[in-house]
Amino acid sequence: MRFWSGFAAGVAVTTAAAFGVIAWTVLSGFRSVYDEFQHQPPAVTALVTSPAWSWGVPIAIVAMVVAVTRLVPDDRRRIALLIALAVLAVAALVFTLWAAYLPLFQLTPPIGAG
Repeated sequence: MRFWSGFAAGVAVTTAAAFGVIAWTVLSGFRSVYDEFQHQPPAVTALVTSPAWSWGVPIAIVAMVVAVTRLVPDDRRRIALLIALAVLAVAALVFTLWAAYLPLFQLTPPIGAG
């Protein structure tokens, strides 16, 4: 395995681990907070705070890293796939955090200059 292949796999798996920690500590708390709201949270918030998303995505990331490293014999293709997977994993984590906080962003008034 070349450097970039290992680096991309490490980024993807580290992101999956961070995803798991956030799912365990943060997203479960958001689920209970949003249950107390008088209106439904946005659909993306309901999606990312669901257990299927918060636990399914990190498991899928690790499974895809294992599948790519085991099943793709060509080094160039493996590196490209692992880099794409690492970028998608980071993007999914950023999207999850944004969507989880979206109702809170909508409740707070914008801070003005005056």
